[in-house]
Amino acid sequence: MRNNFDAVRLGLALTVVFCHLAVLSEVAAFQPFLRFLSADFAVKGFFVISGCLVTRSYLRSQSGWDYAEKRVRRIYPAYAVTIGLGWLIGMVATHLSVANYINQPAAYKYLAANAAFLNFLQPTLPGVFEQHAVPALNASLWTIKVELCLYCCVPLLVGLFRRIGAILLLS
Repeated sequence: MRNNFDAVRLGLALTVVFCHLAVLSEVAAFQPFLRFLSADFAVKGFFVISGCLVTRSYLRSQSGWDYAEKRVRRIYPAYAVTIGLGWLIGMVATHLSVANYINQPAAYKYLAANAAFLNFLQPTLPGVFEQHAVPALNASLWTIKVELCLYCCVPLLVGLFRRIGAILLLS
């Protein structure tokens, strides 16, 4: 059965992009987007749709380990590439020399913290976007750890609903 989840997810993702573009660029031409679009709504909508799709994945999985493996394979490779590319972009975007950038402990703390989904520990790279209102190289990475927490909740919630359903049937 076909559905429109992909189209809705694309629309929500574009809403977030346009809202971030308007806020971060401060370009007057993009400001009207903020009157009609809500990044907060779009992110929450994206999480709701992800919840539906991830629950379907869990229900189709042969075991809890199978489900966990699918989630890791789905998220981590692209996430790791995103972090690595961000680090390399930071090397080009920094006002520091390449040698100085490479010798900064914060550059490696960025890689380690973000690889462990702890981007709040080091969201910035040395010499990159220091004068910006939001100096984080990729401030959207916080959503991945929320997504992972929700992945962990799915088996618990499905189990709870299965038990509640059984209890209701017995009464």
